[in-house]
Amino acid sequence: MTFASRLPIFRATEFRIFDGDGVTATMYDSSQVKQKLKESPPESDLEKGLELRKQLNGRRFGTTSQPLIDEAPELEHLVNEVLFGRIWSRGQLDLRERSIAVIAALATTGQRPQLKHYIANALNVGLTREDIVELLMQLVFYIGLPPVTNAPEAAHEVFAEELDGAG
Repeated sequence: MTFASRLPIFRATEFRIFDGDGVTATMYDSSQVKQKLKESPPESDLEKGLELRKQLNGRRFGTTSQPLIDEAPELEHLVNEVLFGRIWSRGQLDLRERSIAVIAALATTGQRPQLKHYIANALNVGLTREDIVELLMQLVFYIGLPPVTNAPEAAHEVFAEELDGAG
């Protein structure tokens, strides 16, 4: 018996339609798929990304990436479509959990300007000042004191702008 003769043969073709939270429909007939797509065409990744950024950025939406828009509009488009429209829109982690992961990564790598943006974003998706401070406390023993001592300064500036100031 050859290797090829041991391979299973699948006669039915399965189509799955996904949204940001996972599978919404499983169908075995392409005409069903076409009808489903006709009834509710999928939102583009770019549209999903822009909507997600509006949610994350809150009142800061449209003001946070102006240099990127001005100097590298194609990169801004990719950020919206791929990073936010495909990656951040996946259903396994919620926006709060994703924000915790990104804050940890940015604190670890010392990316202070982006860290400030993502701390502000985290406040818009349900993290509190206390949650963010606790996250920074957790990081001390994993990434070291110097990177973490820079992060509270960034957090303090965001808290002053977003929570204590005009926020």
